[in-house]
Amino acid sequence: EQLLYGFNKTEVNYPREKTIVDLFEEQVLKTPDHIALVFGDNRMTYRELNESANHVAHYLQSQHGITSNDLVGIQLERSQQMLISMLGILKSGAAYLPIDPSYPQDRISYITADSHCKLVIDADEQQKISSLGQGPVAIKNASQPNNRAYVIHTSGSTGNPKGVELGHSSLTNFMYSMAGSINISHSDSLLAVTTYAFDISILELLLPLSLGAKVVMLSKEDISNPEEIKHQLQLHSITVMQATPSMWQMLLDSGWEGNPGLKILSGGEALSKSLGLSLLKRSGSLWNMYGPTETTIWSVMNKIESEKDLQSIGHPISNTRVYILNNQHQLSPIGVSGELYISGLGLARGYLNKPELTRERFLPDPFYPGTLMYKTGDVGRVLEDGRLEFMGREDGQVKIKGYRIELGEIENALLQCEFIKEAVVIPKGQGVDKILVAYVVSREDISSAELRSTLSKTLPQYMLPGT
Repeated sequence: EQLLYGFNKTEVNYPREKTIVDLFEEQVLKTPDHIALVFGDNRMTYRELNESANHVAHYLQSQHGITSNDLVGIQLERSQQMLISMLGILKSGAAYLPIDPSYPQDRISYITADSHCKLVIDADEQQKISSLGQGPVAIKNASQPNNRAYVIHTSGSTGNPKGVELGHSSLTNFMYSMAGSINISHSDSLLAVTTYAFDISILELLLPLSLGAKVVMLSKEDISNPEEIKHQLQLHSITVMQATPSMWQMLLDSGWEGNPGLKILSGGEALSKSLGLSLLKRSGSLWNMYGPTETTIWSVMNKIESEKDLQSIGHPISNTRVYILNNQHQLSPIGVSGELYISGLGLARGYLNKPELTRERFLPDPFYPGTLMYKTGDVGRVLEDGRLEFMGREDGQVKIKGYRIELGEIENALLQCEFIKEAVVIPKGQGVDKILVAYVVSREDISSAELRSTLSKTLPQYMLPGT
């Protein structure tokens, strides 16, 4: 029992009264002329990035009446304007809603309608902001610790994505925990390679800016080019990079020899023993990360120093509690599997505009009365040394290339096709080689290419079977 409760003693003080914007603005005052952002040939200092974000915040407030806790979408290609818009939205007091421009239009329309966002900053809206000129704007940061910070849509088993609503206080706790655990400081440079519609991108974009460090952001095209990633790692003397195991494997397959000064963060899907050992040999330090969107990016982390460490996902981060429970919500004994529940300051506010689903997944914490815990659907167990082991899922959710996918959402999309009578979707393969395969009963002859073309009208590329 001491082990089962012991690893949940994670209480750490952090500045509860500050938001991520406060942390960024403090760095602007400390190091205004340090480089904050690199994108291609463009460089922005902390002062320049702050002034540009102020300009966006002023526009949102004065032209659209954006105020505290409003929701504003971002539908821009990866660029400095994307990050400027993100900071500007937060400065205005609103929360941001990432919308990947590569999504099918039907999915984009659903996300914007489901979220009731007041405005979407797309290419046209960005042009309006730019046309107003870029003079100095003095604006008071309107973000508050109790405000929501962002809403991210994840795959939904009922056929449509669902929005997860996260708060500033949870995000600040996460940032402080990551900076301390991984030892990231103002002298670091972080390579940002994750789509901003995926929540782990927040670590890549906002954690460095809260510490005075440098963000080197790759374009959409460069993210899928291992040669360009290797070039950027060397060109900018990158010290921190976070990616999914699939991307790390892509780098290794391209002949990447590693960097003894690089801190590697791997998460979004299971880290295999062979890949973990290969990365360990090619890095200064290696961290395995675990956590669902509903608990603010990462909730559990493990520093990998030997082959033995690759069995577990480690311990909860600061101010986070993790339980392995049986069907009666009792703690499972050491070595006995159960469902993984997460509690603490990282918990989301719930699912946007879905109170019934929120009550179904966010349950009363029996060990800390008056608080909630999130039912992850993941299976795990506590090892003898007190660390946690991830053992898979107990439902129809899978992780492929870091993306969280509900098989039911794909099956529902297939059944919406008038020529499909029945459909089942399953994952095949292991680790980074895992793919989706769909089996269908059709009312007429149809090729796989035709079926994929039909699905692509409603589902993003990463959810199409066969990719």
